[in-house]
Amino acid sequence: MNKRKLVLGHRGVKIYHSWKGAQALDFWYALVPNHRAEGGGQDFDVRSLPERYRRGLVLENTSPVSDPGAYAKGREAMLEAHRQAIRRAIEDGHDFLARPGPLSRLLERMRSLTAARRSR
Repeated sequence: MNKRKLVLGHRGVKIYHSWKGAQALDFWYALVPNHRAEGGGQDFDVRSLPERYRRGLVLENTSPVSDPGAYAKGREAMLEAHRQAIRRAIEDGHDFLARPGPLSRLLERMRSLTAARRSR
């Protein structure tokens, strides 16, 4: 797979891998192609998206590295979970370049707890 290609295009938003040297980063994505993670500022960590976009998704590859077949399948499942979280964020009009501060993270956590209580 050529990782320099488009990772996701949804509703006019294009998402690419972010790069450090010659390595595509696992959790960092960019709004521009061939983005260098070293201070470019046009990227984001999928794990730091608000919880409402990540809910129910496994963003890590938990498959054993010792089993190449299982690891490859786990990696593809991880990437699909990333795409799903990003799609949710795009649908909601999320600003990928906004850097949340401590207050916004606290408010997001409070929203998550409230939603969890309501679903009981």
